[in-house]
Amino acid sequence: MLILIGILVIGIVVGSLPKLPEAVYTWSEWILNIGLFGLLFFMGVRLGSYPDMMRQLKSIGLEAFVFAVCSLVGSVIVVWVIERLMFHGEGQNER
Repeated sequence: MLILIGILVIGIVVGSLPKLPEAVYTWSEWILNIGLFGLLFFMGVRLGSYPDMMRQLKSIGLEAFVFAVCSLVGSVIVVWVIERLMFHGEGQNER
């Protein structure tokens, strides 16, 4: 877990450097998309390898839906709170 946090922190530091070449952003977006597609593919392979997956799909689907909705609502609330705390008063006339 510390390795993941360390990599994230290094990425934040590199991303905050002034005047990075445009190629860095182009390559990072490409690599991110390839990694995301690979992750989704291998998650599908892993889920498909379970023999009783199809029988449990109904209950798993409901649990996944509830989890996704709760994650979405929680994320929106956290972003709204952070936006209010960090940007309080800025741009109020623009809305």
